[in-house]
Amino acid sequence: MAKADQDIRKEVIDSGVTHPDRALVAKMRELDAAHAARLKEVLREHGWPGISLVGADGSSAAFLIVQHADPAT
Repeated sequence: MAKADQDIRKEVIDSGVTHPDRALVAKMRELDAAHAARLKEVLREHGWPGISLVGADGSSAAFLIVQHADPAT
């Protein structure tokens, strides 16, 4: 999920920082929502995916998902 998160953001930035491609921004928001929903499932089932559960990269990826999630979710 972290790679997909970063890849779509790079696409958006590459499309134009001041006027990014609207379709890419919409795709990014959809991906953010899907990742947030999946992380919520993980949280319900396992709690926070800490280093002991998913390793340092996995835990960092979880934080990235939270950081990019819509605050309303």
